[in-house]
Amino acid sequence: MSNKIGNAGNHQTSQFHALRSVSVIALVGAVLITLVTVTVAIIVFGKVEEQIAEGESQIRSLNLVSEALIKMNDDAPNYELAALLGIRALQSTYTPQAENMLYRATEQLNIVHVLGGHVGRVLSAVFSPDGRFILTAGDDGTARIWDATTFSEVRVLGSRGG
Repeated sequence: MSNKIGNAGNHQTSQFHALRSVSVIALVGAVLITLVTVTVAIIVFGKVEEQIAEGESQIRSLNLVSEALIKMNDDAPNYELAALLGIRALQSTYTPQAENMLYRATEQLNIVHVLGGHVGRVLSAVFSPDGRFILTAGDDGTARIWDATTFSEVRVLGSRGG
């Protein structure tokens, strides 16, 4: 009889261990499912935030385009301000409307001379303190010094290869 009790006790112990193992596996599975769900939610939320930020940038850009168009169509048009607003609109985010408006505004500006030499975009242009020279920096990896009176290139600094 004590043998039967001993066997019953061993059977209950092994059932307890099996049940505990199943519980641990279920708990680990639940934790993993929760982690995956939270990770997916974070990724989706991040993409939504990116889309909202892009939409807000487009709204800012289009608002600036609207302001620029008002300046261009005023009784006393201010094309310089319209061009600056167009540049700012494009810096906010690219929109075809901003590019078109900037093109229309710059057509009306009194351009003295176009400095040709950089390959790609010109990133910056400044006059020397005495006004005799212009320094430009471009996407091509060069800085160029120009004579502000003759508009001739005086010197090229940096890489010409880009």
